[in-house]
Amino acid sequence: MGRAMNKRLTATLQYFGEAYDGATDPSNINGRRLAGSSFMKGFLRNASSDVIQLVSGDANDLGPVRRMIADVAPTKTVKVVERFQLNKLGDSSVVLRPGPNVEALAYQLMHFGQSAFSICGLTHTTYGYRLPDPFVNLRMTPVEPWDGLICTAETVKTSLGYWFDAIDEYMRRRFSGTPPPRPQMPVIPLGINTDEFQVTDADRATLRSEIGAAEDDIVVSTLARLSPH
Repeated sequence: MGRAMNKRLTATLQYFGEAYDGATDPSNINGRRLAGSSFMKGFLRNASSDVIQLVSGDANDLGPVRRMIADVAPTKTVKVVERFQLNKLGDSSVVLRPGPNVEALAYQLMHFGQSAFSICGLTHTTYGYRLPDPFVNLRMTPVEPWDGLICTAETVKTSLGYWFDAIDEYMRRRFSGTPPPRPQMPVIPLGINTDEFQVTDADRATLRSEIGAAEDDIVVSTLARLSPH
């Protein structure tokens, strides 16, 4: 999405600690935080750039991310761009936010020109007691066709298509006009660092012994929450 990125500089990440290192707290683990932590480690190990550029979400989050980078990719240089100084992003052509709430970035981008860089959000939960607020906001804010919202599955894209159709129909009736263009919605499954998910026969035997499962018993496990809604 957006312009071709500089060969040296990869995407800029907007960093929020709870999105990327929440898996370090066993009492507050869920699928989104686990996937975010694994993605960040994989990104650090595989980024072609010598520089890891971050847009700060909260100044208090920078300590944990610096420690993670020092541990996982000690040769990388960290560059932090304050969220109100987006004109200092340099050659980066896309900012990735670890959630669907991209409206703040979209309004800030208006000060620098809508084509200065692309904004890319990421879906996780698409139905819950606080939704569809982010998706309503997404259709009302200055998001352009070169911006994007990553859908982590085809079912997610279908669900968002339903929301967007309903919101656009409301806008036509309410404002008697044409709804703005939608962002790109590529389907990209959650990225993880596969090194963290290698299971040996010994691991399997230990777990089955701990839960009292016989060799022929079927065991189903999940690295996520099971939420009633």
